[in-house]
Amino acid sequence: MVRQELASAIAAVVAQQERAVEAKRRAEDETAGFRALVSGPIALRDLRAKHQDLLLARGRAAHEASVVGQLEGVADDRRADLVRASQDREALSRLRRNAEERHRAEWARVEANTLDELALRRAGRGPGRAA
Repeated sequence: MVRQELASAIAAVVAQQERAVEAKRRAEDETAGFRALVSGPIALRDLRAKHQDLLLARGRAAHEASVVGQLEGVADDRRADLVRASQDREALSRLRRNAEERHRAEWARVEANTLDELALRRAGRGPGRAA
């Protein structure tokens, strides 16, 4: 599930980066168009309209770029979640292995004690008897 969330976050970043690049290109086009327009005689009304278009394009480009930053933050969080989940799985595996090893060691100790007691009984010196 964490991997799916990371994949979705990365896909969102990629899609947003494409929108940001397109918005930046539009802003550059508007800037070029504005410069071309002001290089010659122009009506004030047309200048204001073109300037408004330029401001909107720049604002859109800035917005798209800021959303890229936010989505990159989300993707970084998902990446960190994936790392933590992996570390948690490894820690649980280690705990499980350690518990199994302790169980095997305890079983071997009990088995060795049982065999020692049997050997002592056969030798006629059970536990509690003087040697």
